[in-house]
Formats: sequence, C-alpha cells, structure tokens
Amino acid sequence: RKGWRKAHPAGAHWIDWYDGRDATEVMDAFHSEKARGMWQKLPKSSPEAVEILSKQVADDSSVQIAFRKLRDELEADGWWERDFVHEAKLVGIWISLAVGAVATAHTAPPISTVLLALAMTNAGWLGHD
Repeated sequence: RKGWRKAHPAGAHWIDWYDGRDATEVMDAFHSEKARGMWQKLPKSSPEAVEILSKQVADDSSVQIAFRKLRDELEADGWWERDFVHEAKLVGIWISLAVGAVATAHTAPPISTVLLALAMTNAGWLGHD
C-alpha cells in the first residue's frame, strides 16, 4: 500500500480515504484505461472486509450503470486520446498571450492586464486538460 500512496498523482490522501471503501465509481470516472487496469495489481481485501463492504454498500444504481456505459462509449470514441498537434496549438496560444502581456506592460497596462488574465486562464485549462 505504501508504494501506491507515494506514486498516486493526485496525492496519498486519496488512497487513504478509499482504504476499505468501494472506489469503483472513482476509478471509472477519474482514471484512464491504463490506470483502471492497475487496480488488478492492488492488494486484495481480506474476506472479512469484503463481507462487511458487501453488507454496507448499496447495489449499483441505474445512474451508476448508465454513467459507466457512457464513459466506456466516450473512451471508445477517443475522447481521452491525446492530440499533440492540438496541444501544441494551445501552448502556442498561451505563449502568445504571455508575450503580448509582457510586451504591452509599460505602454498599455490595461491591455497587458487582460492578456495576462487570458494567459493565466489558458494555463489553467492546459493544466486541466
């Protein structure tokens, strides 16, 4: 468990939070196909823990089932495949906005401020995507 905690990109606290809990929905919703396949390497729950969880966790709802189906369809359609050309264009836009903000900082501060705000917004979306 310690290796998984240290290696988890979003932080060890998520591994701790779901220790002993059903994390199926989180795995399906927030992880790539590769990451979702890694669960097979995780340590298995004890039979006692499985019994307790099976009594405490409700059956999958129709919404959960429909969400899994939608995610599988989107993944099959390529929604999570990287497009390096598109990413390069977005980085180019971000660089242009940042350079524009620097270039206009002394001559047109209001324009520089807007360009900087757009650059930071763009940077946030780049990090998100």
